[in-house]
Amino acid sequence: MLSQELWETPPPAGVNFIEAAEEWLDHLDRSDYAPKSKETYRYLYRSVKKLIGYVDLADINAMYVNGIISTTNWKPATRNLVLNLVRNVLGHQKKNGRLEAVPDLDFYKVKNERDRFLSADEIRRLIKHAKEPLRLMVKIAIATGLRKHNLFNLRWDQIVGGYIEVTVKRDKPMKIPIPDQLQDDLQLYYYEQMRDFSSIYLFPTSRGDEDSPRCDRATLGLKELSAKLELGPVTWHTLRHTFASIAIKETKNLALVRDMLGHSSVVTTNRYLHILDDEKVQAVNQVYRAWNDPPAPHLVDKLI
Repeated sequence: MLSQELWETPPPAGVNFIEAAEEWLDHLDRSDYAPKSKETYRYLYRSVKKLIGYVDLADINAMYVNGIISTTNWKPATRNLVLNLVRNVLGHQKKNGRLEAVPDLDFYKVKNERDRFLSADEIRRLIKHAKEPLRLMVKIAIATGLRKHNLFNLRWDQIVGGYIEVTVKRDKPMKIPIPDQLQDDLQLYYYEQMRDFSSIYLFPTSRGDEDSPRCDRATLGLKELSAKLELGPVTWHTLRHTFASIAIKETKNLALVRDMLGHSSVVTTNRYLHILDDEKVQAVNQVYRAWNDPPAPHLVDKLI
């Protein structure tokens, strides 16, 4: 770990990490990243600044970064966030032509509860017991895969011709198709819930404050309802992951699901490949059972 004196010393002539990081954070503030993500990266930067400091970008490699982070007592998930911050900072410099390549950083394996998804029965139970507007929010999340901040800030003027028009990471515009039945739900919701309550948002606060869409209240409602139904931890990302898992299973098209989720690379979408692997296992077993005689009862007993 670098000493406090080292990272506080005046920067050398070349582009250094602190300059590059602060430039990227300014870019982040102007982007469409969720406010919570921006806050998290700003918070992490205060620690990373002390670790890496005014080191020249040309001197930063994977061994250097991973070596420094390994000296901390951070949990693997936190270390991954820091590594992602460093990668984004260096990637921004590469994009601007100030760096030839971004080091291939070693991320930590983390058991991620966010990767769980709901079964069809769990989806039906959740929707059945949810009250408006939570019920519609859950339906939209599972039917379209919208990110949490896009869902919470969804405006009526973004629903155009059977599509939801949003801007995702890196200011990328997206048009997400709305299933026919969900379009009917939206129309019914408007006439029953919003007709006498003027707001540009689908899910405004109870005060009708158009600048403060309903967020914490809906998240708490989802948490309490999933606990009551004994579904385990269910977050808005769980619903997005559920959409992706069903889409992969039904379409078998990784590139299509990547576009539907707004991923910049199919590598991110690869996390859902295990679903296709599970189907392959099921398929080969079905083929085997189609032509093979079932095992004798006494053999089954021995195997058990």
